[in-house]
This record gives sequence, C-alpha cells and structure tokens, in this order.
Amino acid sequence: MPLLPPLAPARVREIEGFLSASVPASVPSRRARAVWDALGADAAVRERIVSLAAAFLAEPIPELSDAAYLESRRTGGRAGYPARAEDRRIRVTLFVLAEAVENGGRFLAAANREIAAICAERIWVMPPHDWNKLNFEGLRIDNDLISAMTAWTLATADAMLGDGLEAPVREALRGRIRQTVTGPFLAAIRGLREHEWWARDAYNWNSVVHAGIVGAALLLADDYSPAERAEMIAAAEEAMPSYLAGFPADGYSVEGIGYWRYGFGHFALLAEAVLAATGGKVSLYRPRSQPEAAYAHARLVARFPERFEMTRGTHFYPPFADARFPEPPAAWLHHLLEWRYGYGQPPSPIPLPEGDFAQGFFSSFLHAWGVVLGFDPGLVAGKAEQARGSDGLRDWFEASAILVARGARASVAFKGGKNGVAHGHNDLGSFLFVVGETPLLVDPGLIHYNNPDTFGPNRFRNQILGSYGHPVPLVAGQWQGSGKDFYSTVAEVAFADESDRLVLDLAPAYPVPELRTLERRFTFSRAGGGLLTVEDRFAFASPQSFGVALVSYGTFREERPGVWIVSHEGAAARIEIESDGLPFEVVDEALRDEPKAGKVRRLGITLAAPALAGRIALRILPYSL
Repeated sequence: MPLLPPLAPARVREIEGFLSASVPASVPSRRARAVWDALGADAAVRERIVSLAAAFLAEPIPELSDAAYLESRRTGGRAGYPARAEDRRIRVTLFVLAEAVENGGRFLAAANREIAAICAERIWVMPPHDWNKLNFEGLRIDNDLISAMTAWTLATADAMLGDGLEAPVREALRGRIRQTVTGPFLAAIRGLREHEWWARDAYNWNSVVHAGIVGAALLLADDYSPAERAEMIAAAEEAMPSYLAGFPADGYSVEGIGYWRYGFGHFALLAEAVLAATGGKVSLYRPRSQPEAAYAHARLVARFPERFEMTRGTHFYPPFADARFPEPPAAWLHHLLEWRYGYGQPPSPIPLPEGDFAQGFFSSFLHAWGVVLGFDPGLVAGKAEQARGSDGLRDWFEASAILVARGARASVAFKGGKNGVAHGHNDLGSFLFVVGETPLLVDPGLIHYNNPDTFGPNRFRNQILGSYGHPVPLVAGQWQGSGKDFYSTVAEVAFADESDRLVLDLAPAYPVPELRTLERRFTFSRAGGGLLTVEDRFAFASPQSFGVALVSYGTFREERPGVWIVSHEGAAARIEIESDGLPFEVVDEALRDEPKAGKVRRLGITLAAPALAGRIALRILPYSL
C-alpha cells in the first residue's frame, strides 16, 4: 500500500487546541456511583451481568496456543483460536461491569488476570487476517478489527477500574497498546510506513479499526500528548468520508443490516469519543468536505434500518448478505443517532447495548458500554428536521435496486443489484414474503462464521452463500456467477397505493451462453390480505432446463398439483404455480448446507423437460390454517 497523504498541519493544530491534557470524563469510573447504582437498580440487568461474571470466576482463562493460531489461519474458520480469544475479551467486559455494579472487589483479581493474559498474547491480529503470516513471525505489526477493539476494550477497563487494576497490569496495558496498535498507526499517518488497506476502505473495517485505535488513545490521554491525539483524530476525520462513500446515494448497506449495525455502530462510537474528547468541537457526524450534501447522506444512512424494516414495529429486516436471521435490533444505536441527527423522539438515558454477551453483540464490547453510559446529549444536538424517509407503503433504494413494500397484512422485499459486493451472496432476484410478524418465504441469511466456507475459496459453492439456497432461478442447471461481472438491471418500476411492481433483467447474472433473456417480474398487490406474483420469463438459443425456487424455515406441503402451502410459527401462505401448460416437477428438500439460523428448506420447481422459452409464475398470498 502507498503512503497516506500528509495530514494538514493547521487542522492538527486546531484539533490539538480543543484537547485537554487530562483524560475526558466520557467513561464513568467505578467511583461514579450514581451511574453504576442506577445500572444495578435494574434487577434484570444486574442479574445478567453479575451471574455471568460469577460463573466465569470458576473457569480458567481460555487457552490460546501457536498451534491453534496456525490451524485457524490454515482453515480460515473462526472456531478455535479466534473464538477463544474473543471469549477472553467478553470475560474482561463482564468482570469490569460486574465489579463496577457491585463495587465490592469480588471481580478485581479476575479482571487483572484476564487483562494481563491478553497483554501477554503473542499477537492480537486474528489468524485469518494475518495473510502472509508476517505478524505471527514477528516481521510486521498490523491492525485488524480485533486488535483495535481489544485496545479500546482494555483502555475502557482502565478508565472504569482505575487503581482497581494493579500498577504492573496498567503499565503492561499501556505498553502493549502503544506497541501493537497506536504506534503503527501513528507511523502510518506520519508517512513512516505504508498504510494498511483498511485506512481508506469503503466498508466496516475502516470505521471499526479507526474507532478502536482512536478511542483507546483518547481514553489513555495521560499516555499520549495532545499533539498525538490530535493527529489520530485528524486521521480518522480524513478516513470517515471513504467509509461513508461505501453506502450508495440511497443510504442502503450492501454489507447487510448486520454490518450496518457493526460498521455504522462503530462510526457512531468513534464520533462520540471524539465529541467527548474535544468538548463537542469536532463532529464526525457532519463531514467537513461538502458538509451539507455529506451530512444529508450520512443522515440517510443513519435511518437505513427504519427504511429497511419489513413490518413496522417488528425490527425484522431482510437478511440479505451476511446478516443474521433475524438480526437483533440495536435500540441504543438508533436512539443515539436520533439525538445526533435530529430526528425522532429519543429517550434519555440511551438504552443499553443489545445481546446477552454473546460473540458479535455490542453487549460484549466494553467500549460500547463506556460510550453509552457516558453519553452526553448536550455535546452536539442534531438540528430537528425531516430526513428523507419512508412513506409507509414502501421504501425504494433506487441506486441499489432494493424494494421493501408493505401491506395491511403482508409485506415483501425484493433484491436486485450485483454480485461481488462486500459480504454479499449470489442472490440477485431474491425475495421475502412476510405475513404479520412471521417470515414465511425467506432469504436464509448468513452461515456460521465457524464454517470455513464463510471467507474461504469455496464461499459461493456453499448452497446458502451461492444462489442455490436463495429463491432465485436455476438456469440450465447453473447457479449465478460470482463477482461484479454478474449483475441485474432494473427494467421497470411502478408504484401505486394499490400495488407495486419491480421488473429485473437477470440474464447478466448467469454464466450461461445460451441464455437470451431472463426477466423476473415482482408484483405486490395490497388488496385483501396481499398478493405477491413472481413471474419469470426466459428464452434460450437452444432448449435448456429451467427452474425456480422458494426457501423457508417452515414446512411445505402439497395441497393439490400446482398448489402448495408453506407454514411456520402459526402463519401460512398459499402458493399457486403456473407454467403455461409446460409440465413441471416439484422437489421439497432440506438443504445440505445450513445457515446460522438452522435448517432451511428449498422448494424447487423445475420444468420437466428442456425448453426453448417459457414462463413460470408463482402467486403467493396469506392462508388461514
């Protein structure tokens, strides 16, 4: 990678003038009893934190070894070394929170031991991210998502526990963070080494890694001069426009709702840390370049979940790309953004980080607790104004070709766009059909990250990540192609109160030379309980096989030839199959590969014989069991 452009000295000096020589009181220490007593007054929260931490007291520190590191690096899986390393960091979070809530010293020794063990780890970069093994061999120090978040977690532990951490542990913590995380970062932004690829990335690595590095340094202000901290803030300020540019003009997150939560969540955490450190003088929420246009775009990105929600009030989002099924809501983030971007009626205090301290949830990130508990709504308040949002009936992400349409009883989501995007699946033409709060016909979401297929060479041979496990056509026996050369285009779009229509040209999505045309037409009528028609028209240069599919976490049953019922969790839909007289076969199968949410079924509908041209249409409507 080349060197980064030098930072503007005048801007660095300006930021330096906003900084205090002391640590900002943005994270409550355990001595801030009003904060912790209020947290502990919630019996459910107190029980959740203290009981989990107490259980960990009886367990040894998760063991890490060079052999486990190298095995994980070989397979690319997230089981083994990465999972155990993350468990250590979750244990730190729980020990610190439990001690701050109880304030009796019961968890201090465990917190000290766990932090000392993390500081003694050979390497903080996770095995799949040490691409050339240079970090493992001690030839280079890079930063990744985990190293940066580790730094911010430990710095937050230091700020919360203070002298509850032993002097040697605090010294080791500071030394390791400078050696491993902030030192290499400062060298890169000073032009003393090449920058790492994420420094101008358009996706979640940019925001997450910058957040961890800068957030740690700002909490350890006694170890970094105002000039050093100003440099790091200025570098993050220069980098965030690249991250925000990864969101198309329509505000859609191509990485999926989960990576919006992770990436944009860390963007917000970073922005809060910078606001606190500068007394509200530097706001990453409002980019300095093209401030009005960039601010409007950032506000649109902030409202992405609101516009992506299928049935209002359910927090169910289409699990396109690497997203959980279902993806849990992040109320703390939504309400924080409401404060800073000036929309909605945010509560005070901000809700707590979500999840039950499982891997990947913000509840397991101690730095998120620090920001939420130390949140100061008065630093910067967004100007109350109406953002471009939803009209209720639909949300159309035009640049991304994503449509979410809602009716009184049913709601649908359709996906166009292109393959080959960050965390994307080969899923052009995918769709969902939801009745009430129940997803009946679905996109299956991500697979477990412990599966080596997730980021390995076989990613798109996996049924769930490749097109076979999505509700899209199977053309001449071929799955959709991988990479940005395989795409869809919007042939027609029409919206009305009564119905919405989206027509996609899917022919460019398939590596089938004989394919002449393939048009998928979605029509959603809001009349009655709602009716979705999915119609595929195709033509080949010579007769070929053709089929379509439906995917569900529920069960399929045949009512009569050409009519099927899908049911799940007490809800159901009726599926009527039309093929203009061409015979077809229907196969109900449990997919071999499994998404993280569990077993999923595929209803394959295939013409009985190769055809030169034809049509398959599916009429889908709610059904009373």
